[in-house]
Amino acid sequence: MIVADNCTYGCKNCINKHLKGAASQSADYIGTFIEQVLDRSLTNLLVLGGLEWTEQIFDLYRVLYVCEMCGANVILYTHYTEDELKEKFPKLLEYPIYIKYGAYIEELKSSTHFSYGIPLASTNQYIKKNVVAKP
Repeated sequence: MIVADNCTYGCKNCINKHLKGAASQSADYIGTFIEQVLDRSLTNLLVLGGLEWTEQIFDLYRVLYVCEMCGANVILYTHYTEDELKEKFPKLLEYPIYIKYGAYIEELKSSTHFSYGIPLASTNQYIKKNVVAKP
C-alpha cells in the first residue's frame, strides 16, 4: 500500500490517524518507486489508501499514469461516494482502476464486511471497478 500524505476529512475515531504526518516521497520519485514495488509484487496490485489521495490529486494522477503504463492493477481508497467523486474528480473515472468508496463510519464498523474479497472497515464501504471504453 502506498499511503497519501494527509486527510482532512475527519472520520470519528479514524483508523488511519497514525499515518498522518508520516514521511512521504516527492512526486518525482514516485514513478521509480512504483516500478520497484511492481517488480517485487506477486499480484501486480497497488493499493492507494491509508489517507485521502484526492488531497494530492496531481500526485495521484501521476501514480495512475505510471501504473497504467506498467499494466498494474490499482485500488484507490476514498471517503467519497460515487456521486461525489464523479462530480469533484471526473477524470478519475477514465482510469481502469478499482475504487473503494465510502468513509469510515464507526457506528457501521465491521470485521466481516468484504468487497472483491477485501475486508473493509465499515459496512457502507464497497469496491467498484471502473469500466473504461477502449479507443
